[in-house]
Amino acid sequence: MKNLLFFPAIAMLFLNSSCRNDDDVMSVLPQDPEVNTTKLYTLLTPGNYWVYQGYEDNSDGLFVPTNIDSSYVEKDTLINGKNYSKIVETEFNKENVYFYRDSASYMVDEMGEKVFSNENFGELLYSKDLNFLKMNFYMVGEQISDFEIGENASLVREAVLDFEDPSNWPACGLRPSKWFVKNIGMVRSEIHYVGSCKRVRRELIRYSVQ
Repeated sequence: MKNLLFFPAIAMLFLNSSCRNDDDVMSVLPQDPEVNTTKLYTLLTPGNYWVYQGYEDNSDGLFVPTNIDSSYVEKDTLINGKNYSKIVETEFNKENVYFYRDSASYMVDEMGEKVFSNENFGELLYSKDLNFLKMNFYMVGEQISDFEIGENASLVREAVLDFEDPSNWPACGLRPSKWFVKNIGMVRSEIHYVGSCKRVRRELIRYSVQ
């Protein structure tokens, strides 16, 4: 996932040789290529993995360790002629399989839904209907969080779910969230039970990325 996608800027210079003067020499300076910075956060190279410690807050508001989860990029696979990375993940002791690819400044799934972006803050990525509620997913932007991974700065990106029905919000105003650090990936995720302030958290404890 550390591969960078470059979009070279192409300059086209049309000169009319019949009326060109030797003194009229025009030069085009090369421009720096644009970098898809989302790739620095999604890291979809096969072999990459992340290990998370699970926590659940108790009645005193303290997080108590629970289970160990993991996520790894198993391989690349073709879906409808496009190359996707297969992600195998255990989340709260349940195994899930995802297919993602980088597309322009987004990470998208096999259905074409935008699931992450490092550049399009405030934009609605997608919506999901879950019977009694509808959730909106969007990127919030940069923030400083209260943790660090090794020597890396804790400058993160936060993806937040926003429930359309205000009655589903707990009184404490918690929102399910994910935090990402450049060149590492997701370092924390946090959810809460609907209508409750009880939180369940996963925090990165070990990883290997290329």
